[in-house]
Amino acid sequence: MVYPFSKFEYFTNIIIDNFEGGYYHPDFYITGKQRYGDNVFISANSFKKASYISSGETMFGLDRDAGWDLWYKSPKKSLNVQDNLKFIYSGVYQFVDNDAKLFWTTLDKIDARHKWLWGYPGGQYRKQLKDLCIKMMYNWFIRGVWNKLDDKGKLLVLNDNKLALNYIYSAWNGPTYSDYYNKLFNKEIKKGNNDSTLINNVILNARATSNSPLIRDSATKIKKVLPKIKNTITPTPVIVKKKTKNNLLLGGLVPILILIIVFRKKIFK
Repeated sequence: MVYPFSKFEYFTNIIIDNFEGGYYHPDFYITGKQRYGDNVFISANSFKKASYISSGETMFGLDRDAGWDLWYKSPKKSLNVQDNLKFIYSGVYQFVDNDAKLFWTTLDKIDARHKWLWGYPGGQYRKQLKDLCIKMMYNWFIRGVWNKLDDKGKLLVLNDNKLALNYIYSAWNGPTYSDYYNKLFNKEIKKGNNDSTLINNVILNARATSNSPLIRDSATKIKKVLPKIKNTITPTPVIVKKKTKNNLLLGGLVPILILIIVFRKKIFK
């Protein structure tokens, strides 16, 4: 039983647009940086107070350092985020696949570390980077999160879009948290709890009471978005999006536009 890529793509777009921010680089921890949106300068001391010392280069919540094994085959030559930068930019590390290579080397080639502000959403590169992010995270989600869930739990996620959003977002939280949520989920299933709303609340409560302020904050963000999502199974617009990449005539676009309108009405209130 595999979670459909099309549904994962739809919810990942929600995650990126609503939960995860734009760009960050470890250089900012040393030099400070202007913030995207208001151009306010954030001092290096402010980044230090916010405990950015362990943060690697980050885009859409994907941390180049913390998620190392998702992007690279090679082991780190340094466990220190700042010290490891020289090895990253020397090109000595091997990527796990072409998607990971394209994602991170795109940021390298455009010199994002120097040219982009803190929180920059990507500009002309946003679509390309989002598509790569979705493919990379889907592979990790299936391998590291989905495959650890009881089959009865998988059916609940497939049939409940609100639960799906919360559950899929655990892939961004790292294996420690996603494994913990899976244990909670499987425990509820073994207890005979087949109510997806109650299970969703169990996971949300685990987020809200976490020792990590970032995880606690994620519970608040999810709760704001959930009311907009209906508990119905509907086709996601990804198939429509892929078709519109072709040079279609107006006559071919009309039914596609209708599908998009119907989809949005069913998913969002």
